[in-house]
Amino acid sequence: MIARRYSACLGWIGSVVFAAVAFAQAPPGVGPPIPAPDPANFTFPALQQVSPRLDFGAHAPLTFISETMTFVNSGKVPITLERAQGECSCTDATILGDLKPIQPGEKVDVLVAVEFPRESALYTKKLLIYEKGNPVPFQAPFDFEVGYAITINGGPRYAIVTELGGRITLESRTKTPFKVLSISGMAPMYDSFDPAKDALRDTYAVFYTLEGLKGAELPRWLVIETDHPDAEMMTVAARIKGGNWFIDKTQWHAMDEFIALGRISASGPTRTTMLFTGKAVLPGKILTIKSSNTSLGVQVVAVRQPDRGGGMQVDMDIIPRPDLKGFASTIATIDYDGASARFDLFCRIDPNIPAPPVPNK
Repeated sequence: MIARRYSACLGWIGSVVFAAVAFAQAPPGVGPPIPAPDPANFTFPALQQVSPRLDFGAHAPLTFISETMTFVNSGKVPITLERAQGECSCTDATILGDLKPIQPGEKVDVLVAVEFPRESALYTKKLLIYEKGNPVPFQAPFDFEVGYAITINGGPRYAIVTELGGRITLESRTKTPFKVLSISGMAPMYDSFDPAKDALRDTYAVFYTLEGLKGAELPRWLVIETDHPDAEMMTVAARIKGGNWFIDKTQWHAMDEFIALGRISASGPTRTTMLFTGKAVLPGKILTIKSSNTSLGVQVVAVRQPDRGGGMQVDMDIIPRPDLKGFASTIATIDYDGASARFDLFCRIDPNIPAPPVPNK
């Protein structure tokens, strides 16, 4: 799995040009293609799942967890497994043990590893297992929830706002008291709570307002900051009529709609990475990146093939202006080979955090 955040160093520049490194072209898209079955050779897989349906539970974005699923050969003849794979780039799968023929009634374990996406939601994905000689994979669904230590509006299914102003409920899963620091950089407006005299709680109702904003000014996300150690910076999808929030999944695009870095140093850059799908790294092609916030620069450090699958991985340095502090956001626009992609980036510039070390390039 890819380490999404580590320290870095460069200057603050709103737009740069980077020549993609040259190597063999990777196929476009994410992960190996799933072949269509030949109706003439269609047979149902002989595997059956004997372990309970896998549920990874609720964890913060970018958490990496692995679990084992167990299957049995329910047929009357031995079978040989060729490979196992997830249906998306967030999943890896490994058949444990030797790929020897599995006798009728014999069991086999498959290790499933998931890197949780950035966006809060309930997810159901599939593990695909291919038997030798059978183009039809066995499909085993599994579940997980991307969520924070603090639930928003009761959970990820409802972590969304659709109006210019409203009320949001926040509740600590572990009943740990916490403080709301800001909502998209603005001081929180509490319902029935006075932070000057009331003791900290594990549940709050806070108000937000986007009155006066319209069109391109409307944010695609509300960013809630707290002092909870496991919910430092949380995002709420803002799907407001008239806003521009859709990503065209049919074209080249960023795999995530945003990056929430949390607190970063005001004294030096912080490195992050984003995966893109739809185009491979092509020798000689030029990639440009621009930041909508001139006080928060984005600079490309490397463009390379991802650890697995197609598309490309872009490593970037986030460079705040030296006197910038507090909540900051920008929209990064990347142009490459005639296609454009955008994503949001959020962070809190903290002058008390030491400057990060100079990274290897």
